[in-house]
Formats: sequence, structure tokens, C-alpha cells
Amino acid sequence: MVKVRRDDFTPSKTSGVCSRHFQKDAFVNNPGKLRRLKKGAIPVLFSWNNFQIPAPRASVWERRPRADSPHVHDIDSEEEMEVATLAPDHDYCITPTTAMVADQFAEENDTLRQKVKELELQIQALQLRSCFRLKRFAGSDENIRFYTRSTKLLPIDELFLFLNYLSTGCTQRELGHRFNIHRTTASRIITTWTNFLYCVLGAVCIWMTSEEITANLPPEFKEYADTQVIVDCTELRCQTPSSLVLQSEVDHELFRLSGIIPLLSPDMAVMVDKGFRVDNLLPGKLHRPAFRSNKEQMAAQDVLETQSIARLLVPNRVHSPLVAPHR
Repeated sequence: MVKVRRDDFTPSKTSGVCSRHFQKDAFVNNPGKLRRLKKGAIPVLFSWNNFQIPAPRASVWERRPRADSPHVHDIDSEEEMEVATLAPDHDYCITPTTAMVADQFAEENDTLRQKVKELELQIQALQLRSCFRLKRFAGSDENIRFYTRSTKLLPIDELFLFLNYLSTGCTQRELGHRFNIHRTTASRIITTWTNFLYCVLGAVCIWMTSEEITANLPPEFKEYADTQVIVDCTELRCQTPSSLVLQSEVDHELFRLSGIIPLLSPDMAVMVDKGFRVDNLLPGKLHRPAFRSNKEQMAAQDVLETQSIARLLVPNRVHSPLVAPHR
């Protein structure tokens, strides 16, 4: 488009340029065949340049006038003859004096470079002081704890404390003694890691399709082949209501708030332990060991069913995010 120099012209897919505007060497040499342009060929012959390529412009060195080189008959001495023969334009001879000056300049350059690095470090330090950012306090644990109320424990040690609390059921005071921190700090660590892991692990999809469960169902579940979900809980120490009736509703409420109910469908059977009285919360069938209730003795059929379900629950137990009260 620049070479064509045409105003108010917008080329389309069918637009073309006459072959007259290309040089001969812009075409592929295929005798007896249709002429084809070489890749990257550009039209250069137009009426505004009289269909000729202008001669290349002389370089600055060629356009600049220079003094004539000295001739032999203009030289008066042998010394001038030697200079004219070896170095007609410049004398690049290095003498001890020039070498000493060069070394001095090199030493000064090294000193200046070192000074520049020191000034750059000072500028970075001043920039850090002028802004309230994490990078400013990253090198001071004391400042980090002051501005963030963080503990002296490393994150991996905080996670270790949290896992200790889950597995051993230690009180927060005992954990404070073990990790040499205050009880309220231990409580804050537990709360923080609980919320963090809830967000991280809750985003991981572990819900299998019915087809996948049926295809991988262990042969021991032959009598309960419609089982799609096994729900259990981890026992943690927590506050419980004094009323025995309300205590019995804790598991029921935890199951309701766990978020599993919307995932269930009528064709899914759920297997639970006898502590889960969630019959009215499930859309489908419930497999649960029988309990004696007010009866003096279980029926023989209930005993066999309890034993068969218990054998399946123990080796195939999958812990859910439900929390049961400490008993």
C-alpha cells in the first residue's frame, strides 16, 4: 500500500497489481508455466519513478568531502614518509602513557559502578520505608507478629497443632503448654485452619457418579447393592446442651447442615451408624443398624442385620465433615 501510493483505495480479496510494476527478478523462473511471484515480492515500478529503480543514495562517507591523501613528492622527511605509509588517517600506536591512562580510566569506571550499585540499594531502602507493604517487614519476625498478630509458630507447625487437636482431642490449654503459646492463640489457630481447610478441601469434588460406584462396589455389599453413600463422623470435643433431648438432635442438625442432602436422590441408599437418626431427612432408603430402644432384647433378625452392617461400616468407613459431640 505504501509503494502503490493510491489515495482512497481499499484493496479487497480480489484486488491485484499489474505485473508491469514488478521487477523481473521478482518472478519465479518456471519456463513454459504460468508466471508466479516470489514470496515477499513488492511492486516498485510506477509512473512516479518513471518505471525505474532510482540509484541508491551515496553514503555519508561518500558524500563528505575529504582532504587528498599525501603524495610522495609532498613529504619532506623520512619520519613523515613512515607516518603517511603506516597510518594515513590516524595513529593508533599505544604508548606507555596511553596505557597508564587507560588503566586509570578502567579503575575509575569500576569505582563508579560500585557507587551506582550502592546508590541503587539506598534508593530501594528509601522506597521500602516510604510504603507500608509486606516486603518492608518481611525480614523482621517481630514486626510481622506485631502487625499481623501472627504467632511465632511456622505455618507447618500450626497445621501440626491443628492435626494434633483433631487426632488426640487435647484441650486448648494443653496444646498451649505443648507448643509454648497462650490458650487463646491455640484457639485462634484451630479456628483459622478449620476455616481454611473447609474452603480448600470443600472445593475438591469427591462426589462419584452412581455408575462409578456401582462398577467399583465391593462384593461384600451384595446384600446392600443399592448403597451409594456411607456417612460417618469424627468425634471432637465441643459444647453440648444439657438437655438429653437436645443432645440427641445434635447429629440430626449436623447432618442437615452438612450440605449432603441436596446431593442425594430417591434411588440412592445411605448407610449410617446407629447414632444418626436422620430418617426424615433422606429422600431414599436408609441402611442403619437396629438399636434396642425400649425393648429388653433385640429380635434375631435385627441382630443379624446389625452385624452385617457393622462389618461393612468398619473397614469401609469414610469420614465426612460432620462433627459429633464428645461423649
